[in-house]
Amino acid sequence: MIQNQKSNHINSKHKNSKKDFVFKYGSIYNEDFESGSKHLKRQNVEVELVIAEPQLRNSKSSFSKKSNLASAPWVTSAASLLKKGGSFLCICSPEQVDSVLSAAKKARLQYKDILIFENLSPLVDKNVIDKTVNDKKAENRRSSSGRNQKKFFTSSASIILWFIKPGEKVYFNKSGLSYVSPVIKSSYDVDFDKYDERISFFQKPIKLYERLLKLFTKINDTVLYLNANSGSGIIAALILKRNYLAFEKNVKVYENTRGRIEKFKHSNS
Repeated sequence: MIQNQKSNHINSKHKNSKKDFVFKYGSIYNEDFESGSKHLKRQNVEVELVIAEPQLRNSKSSFSKKSNLASAPWVTSAASLLKKGGSFLCICSPEQVDSVLSAAKKARLQYKDILIFENLSPLVDKNVIDKTVNDKKAENRRSSSGRNQKKFFTSSASIILWFIKPGEKVYFNKSGLSYVSPVIKSSYDVDFDKYDERISFFQKPIKLYERLLKLFTKINDTVLYLNANSGSGIIAALILKRNYLAFEKNVKVYENTRGRIEKFKHSNS
């Protein structure tokens, strides 16, 4: 059974105006984070954790483009909503690290450490349909995707950069352990046998986000997702009784994510 949060509301598509924006915890906003963050700032919203995934190019957000990763205001916008002592996690590819470090420095975030997510089942069936694109694009992606025979190595790891906002004591839950490994290992398969299906090539396991939320937040803390993507992070927040706010500009991804979350809620009601 999932305990109700401040609101388990999922926003339908709305106009990007001050008048039409409705702030509620437990919301997914169908707009780009950089524009939506202005509304949250006006509402004096603060969160304990921010999770960004700039490699999610299918979301078409401005902070996803390699050319302006360092110069775009996405990190500064997110940092302005982060409480002092809060954590900022950026799940990125190796070639994005320098740009993210530069953007975080401009936002006056302090680099803390680096984690690694290792996917234990990187080879996804080529027949998986990417619901975020049309059939032709999906076919092209399946034929050239990575499971990419042309690559020397199959990518199975992502870098997670950990930053904090200085000013207060940082929360970090070691769960009584003397040593916490910076490597998080998980398989996509662990989610699929329950209530799940793959709705995105960029989808990550719920277990990954559960681990991150346990490390960096407490019950009833709020996590901000700059990309909702497949909703794995939102489902983790529901399981662990964390409040959440999320943005997803891509309409198809947004609608598929809403469906996945509603399916999860129904199966756990």
